[in-house]
This record gives sequence, C-alpha cells and structure tokens, in this order.
Amino acid sequence: PLEPHLLPFEAGLDDIPALDLDPEKARAVRQGRVLSGMSLTDGQYWARSGGIPVALVELAGGEIRVVRGFNLTDVAE
Repeated sequence: PLEPHLLPFEAGLDDIPALDLDPEKARAVRQGRVLSGMSLTDGQYWARSGGIPVALVELAGGEIRVVRGFNLTDVAE
C-alpha cells in the first residue's frame, strides 16, 4: 500500500501562511465569492476551515480572491 508513504495534502502548502475562516466565510470562498474587509498583509494564503483546506487565495487591498479552490469531496458543501 502507498498510503504510509504519502504526505498529507497540507505538506504541499507548508511555505504558504494559513488563513483560518469561519464556516460562513469558508462557504463564500468555496463559491468563489470575494471577501472584503480583511486586515492582513497582502499576499497568498491557503484558506482553511476547521483545519480543512478550502482554497488557495490572494489577499490584496483587504480583499480575498480565490486563486485555486480545493474540491475535497469529503468536505464539499
């Protein structure tokens, strides 16, 4: 079996800061909506909700836009 030799999904994101989202914001990001009013440093983040990866996002000028959504079947809404 290969499973013992595979790294977790998050291992590929270890050089990108994580951004924790509440369930409502995570749902908006999964739908590709832009979130505004974020007071973080501009740059790329990987958004997560409850520790589950949601998307790779870009924050610029207080707005978050989805760069790549993570369509994980066990958590998709």
